[in-house]
Amino acid sequence: MDEAQSALSELRELGLTVDINEVAALKIMANLLIIDGTFRQKPRMSSESYYGGGTDDQCLYAAYHAIAKEIVQAGTPDDVLQDVIPTMVYRFRLRRGWLPTMELDTLSRALGGPISEWQGKRLLMTAGAASPPLTPSAVNTPDRETIAEQLTRLREESRMTFEELAEKVRVNPRTVQRHIAGDSIPYSRHIAAYERVFSRLLDRKVLIKKMP
Repeated sequence: MDEAQSALSELRELGLTVDINEVAALKIMANLLIIDGTFRQKPRMSSESYYGGGTDDQCLYAAYHAIAKEIVQAGTPDDVLQDVIPTMVYRFRLRRGWLPTMELDTLSRALGGPISEWQGKRLLMTAGAASPPLTPSAVNTPDRETIAEQLTRLREESRMTFEELAEKVRVNPRTVQRHIAGDSIPYSRHIAAYERVFSRLLDRKVLIKKMP
């Protein structure tokens, strides 16, 4: 059995019930192993951290996102988001020996944020599939993007969760969410921090433009 088949087989054992190709399976397993390595290299937090944004939370969120971004589509049912992916994260966590131990129900509650985020992303996928193609005048080019749209594009390109980005920018995750949602305009110091972080992650000079 080659690595791709092995990865797909292991994901099935973790609880994967949807059909994916071997490339997607390899990406999921690679990212899960990277997350496991990150978990093992950082100081462990207490069990209270599951609701407090500590290292354990970030690794749980990252594991959920690693799976979701490869399997969630416009027609993905709720049970995949709410049951299948949390179960896969739970079983992977058990196999890798992450401590402290955690019940599946507790883990599912801790993953409420990522579940809600991917429900929203699925709605956007559905809207995109149902909408007619945009005319050139309706498309926001990089020169016409709002700050929130630029941050959204850069975060997705960097494949970072809100929590991971907040940690690097050194602000509260809620602040990052408000910036990306367009509910709050970042201060100049925040924009400078975003530019430094994304420039380093994407290995190019990133400038966030303010709309006139």
